[in-house]
Amino acid sequence: MTITSSRYYSTSSLGRQSTSRAISSSSILIADDDELVDDDDEVYNLNNNWKKSSLINPTITLDTLLVPSSQLNKWISHPELQHRLAKPDNWDFLKHVHPRIKLIQPNDDDDDSDRKRYKQLLLLPSSVMNQSTNNETTAEDDDNSWFIDLLSSYNSDHENKIQLGPPLTMNLSYKQLSYQYILNNLLPKDILPAPSSYEQIGHIAHFNLKPKHLPYKKLIGDALLETSTSIKTVVNKVGQVNGKYRTYECEILADNLSSSSSSSKSSSSSLSSSNSSDSLETIVIEDGVSIQLNVAKCYWSTRLSGERQELIQDILRLRSKTKSSINNNSGQRQRPLVIADVFCGTGAVCLLLAKKIKDEVQAEQKLKLLQQTTPTTTFQEQPSLTVLANDWNQIAVDYMTKSMKINFGMDGNTNLNTNTNSSSSSSMLNFELSCRDSYDFISELGVEQQKKKLKTSINKRSRKNKSSSKKDTVNKKGENNKEAEVVAEEERPLPDHILMNYPLEGPQFLGSLRWWSWKRLENEILSRNNENESWIGPRFHVYTFALYRRNEFNEEFNTTISTRLVRDVAPGKVVVCVSFYITPKLIRYMQGDYS
Repeated sequence: MTITSSRYYSTSSLGRQSTSRAISSSSILIADDDELVDDDDEVYNLNNNWKKSSLINPTITLDTLLVPSSQLNKWISHPELQHRLAKPDNWDFLKHVHPRIKLIQPNDDDDDSDRKRYKQLLLLPSSVMNQSTNNETTAEDDDNSWFIDLLSSYNSDHENKIQLGPPLTMNLSYKQLSYQYILNNLLPKDILPAPSSYEQIGHIAHFNLKPKHLPYKKLIGDALLETSTSIKTVVNKVGQVNGKYRTYECEILADNLSSSSSSSKSSSSSLSSSNSSDSLETIVIEDGVSIQLNVAKCYWSTRLSGERQELIQDILRLRSKTKSSINNNSGQRQRPLVIADVFCGTGAVCLLLAKKIKDEVQAEQKLKLLQQTTPTTTFQEQPSLTVLANDWNQIAVDYMTKSMKINFGMDGNTNLNTNTNSSSSSSMLNFELSCRDSYDFISELGVEQQKKKLKTSINKRSRKNKSSSKKDTVNKKGENNKEAEVVAEEERPLPDHILMNYPLEGPQFLGSLRWWSWKRLENEILSRNNENESWIGPRFHVYTFALYRRNEFNEEFNTTISTRLVRDVAPGKVVVCVSFYITPKLIRYMQGDYS
C-alpha cells in the first residue's frame, strides 16, 4: 500500500494571526476569507484549498486472498490470518476511514466464470506488515512463503483451494476520512496536536481554540463540517463568559445553514447579522426534552448535563420519600411539588424535571385506570408540579416559553409573571415565568401573605353587586372565579426546592432571605408535619466556586450541609453545589434575633 504525496505548505512559518469583522448588534464575529491572506501564502492556501491535497485524498492498494464463498467463515476466523486481515485493529489508518472498508469484496472483475465463485478477502499490504512493530515479520513474507505454508496444510481439493488475488486499489476522498486525520496530516507539525475537543450544542460545534491554531481556524471549521453529519455551524468562543446575562462573543468559523456560506470566496464577509443569528439558534435534545436557545444570546453548557440529572434525581428522591409517608395515610393526596429556579436561563432543569413528573403521573394514572372496574374514573384537576422560573435575560425566558410549547403543547405567555397552562397539561404542570431582579424574586417567595385583607376587599365588591341585574349576576360569577384564582395564588405553598445555579454571584442573593416570614415557614412546617409529610422546609441548592486541595475536600465540608463536586474550572478551583434546608431559626438569626 502506498500513500504518496508531499505537503504543499511550509511547516516553518505559521503566519500572523488574522483579524475578524465584528457585528455589534448580536455579538457575533464572522471570519472573513480575505483577512486570512498572509504574507506567507501557504497559510491562505491551506485554509482555502485544503480539499485538493493528496494527503487527504489518498490511493491505497490492498493485497487480496481469493476464497470460495462456502469457506469465507472458515478463513475469516483462521488464527493464521488474524494479524493480516485489513481491519482497523491491524492498521490505524483504517480507523479513520468512514464508512468502514468491507473486509469481503466481490470478484466480479475476473472474466473467468469459474473464479466468480470466489470472494476477495482483503489483507494488509506487505509494506504495512513489514512496518508493523507488533508483528514479527521476516524476509520470507515478501515471497509469499506464509501463503505456501498455509496452503500446504489445507485444501487438498484443487477446486476449492484458496488463491492469492490481484492487488485491490482504492481511491479515497477526504470526505471518507476523519476530522482528526485531516488536521493531523495538514496542520504544521509545530502546532500539533490538532484541536480535538469541542462542545456540541444541537447542530453547533463550539471551540475554544488556542492562539497557535487561530491562523488555521477556517480549515478547522470547514474540516469539521465536511466530516460530520450532525454539525452545521462551527463557532469559536472569543473572550470569557461575562455580563449580567452570562453570554460570550462567538466567531463563526464555518456555516452550512446560511445561504451565503456556499457562494464565492468572499461569502463569509457578506453574511448578515440576522443570518448569523439564525445559524446560532438551535435545539438541544437532552433526555428526550427539546430545549431551544441561541448560543450567542443565552447561557448554555452541555458539560452540565450530568449535573442537571444529578440535581433532578436528588429532588425526585426527596419527593419519593414524602410520597411514601403520605401513602401510609389513606385518603390523603400529595401536595404539588413547587420548584423555584432563580437563574433559570433557558429552563433546562425545569423542563427536564417537568417531563419526569409528567411521565410519572401519567404512568400512575394508567395504572389506576387498569385497576378500576368502571372506566368512568376521572382524576382531580390539581397540578403535580408548579415551576416558578426567573431569569434576568428576557431572551432566555422567551426561549424557555418556546421549549414549553414544543415539549408540552403549552401556549407561550407573552406577558411574563402569568400562568402558562393548556388543557393537556393543566392537570399536571403549572409554569410561572418571570424576568426580574433575582433578589426580589427570592424575597417575595417567603413573605407573609395578606390573604384576609384580600378576601375582605373582594367580598365588599361582591356585596355591592347583589342588587344588579341578571347580566351582572353572570359577571359576578366571573368575579368570584377571579377571587378564587387570586386567593389560590396567594395561598401557594412555599417552594420545596430553590435552585440557584450562578456560581459567580449566586451566594450573594441569599441575603434576601432576611425578608422571609419565619412565622409563615414555621406554620407551614407544622401544618405539613400534621399531615405526616415530614417536611423540614425549603431546600436550597446553591452553586458556588471553591478553592481546595483534593485530599482535604472532605474535611473542609464535613458538615450536615450536603455538598456535591460539580466540575473543575481551573487548577485548584471547582464548582460545588451546596444544598441545605432553610429553617425558622436561621431566618430569625438573619433578622437579628440571636436568642
